[in-house]
Amino acid sequence: MIKKILRNPLSFAGCFILIIFSVVALGAPFFAPPERPCTPAVSYWLPGWALSAFGVDVSNCKAYTIPHDGRWPDPKPPSDTHLLGTTAGQYDILYGLIWGTRTAFSVGIVVVLCIASLGVFLGSVSGYFGRWVDELIMRVTEVFLSFPFLIAAIVLTSILGKGLDKIMIALIAFGWPTYARLVRGDILAVKEREYVQAARATGAGHLRIIFRHILPNTIYPVFVLASLDMGAIVLTAAALSFLGLGSEVGFADWGQMISFARNFITELGSYWWTVVYPGLAIVFFVLGWNLIGDAFRDILDPRMSGSR
Repeated sequence: MIKKILRNPLSFAGCFILIIFSVVALGAPFFAPPERPCTPAVSYWLPGWALSAFGVDVSNCKAYTIPHDGRWPDPKPPSDTHLLGTTAGQYDILYGLIWGTRTAFSVGIVVVLCIASLGVFLGSVSGYFGRWVDELIMRVTEVFLSFPFLIAAIVLTSILGKGLDKIMIALIAFGWPTYARLVRGDILAVKEREYVQAARATGAGHLRIIFRHILPNTIYPVFVLASLDMGAIVLTAAALSFLGLGSEVGFADWGQMISFARNFITELGSYWWTVVYPGLAIVFFVLGWNLIGDAFRDILDPRMSGSR
């Protein structure tokens, strides 16, 4: 699979883009050292909202807080002190972009893992057992699918309150139905095949049949959808942060950084750096995952391979 990805120029470009973002995320403490060292050291690697959920005290760590020079409302252009300039409130754009890369990866990975796991589980149960179980799960799934995803996330985030963790909960709550429908459809096509019937004849239990014989033959489309969703989830989270539903002011988040430029929309010719740099970060992050997703689809879908 790796050879096929590297052989395709577009998928190779996607890998190259994501490798750059990964290096930036892993090297954030070295590329943009925080003003105060973090204690415990694990605070460097996970955002405060994630560590607080496990009872870790992160009050002394400000790694994800963008440093700023005063409160002057007008952004300042790139200079020796701030290589990419500052936003409104004098928040350093370079620092926000570097640590915002970690925020993007953490939000994307956590949300996609949760919605994929929940969707695969419910879709497997629905497709395998059928009858009233299938009816119940699919009717609930259709209720969730009836809500526009972004609007539903905005409403739920507004109810739960402001915060990046609240955004993630909202995205998980309305993101799983697509996976459930996808897995359920594939399982309906696979569960009556000969090797599944043979497993039943030998006395294999339901869980063994699902996880040993059915899911390994139906899980590949989930990888494609998950890789495409990584970029889409980060883009949606950035949109919610732009609307003011994200983390506290000054947190390293690409969407919030663009929101700092809202007062200068009519003057972007004079303050272009406030939008261009965070915008390019979002565009290339989403582009990288989309290129990887297209490559997975071409490789894992035999019909796509045959068409080439």
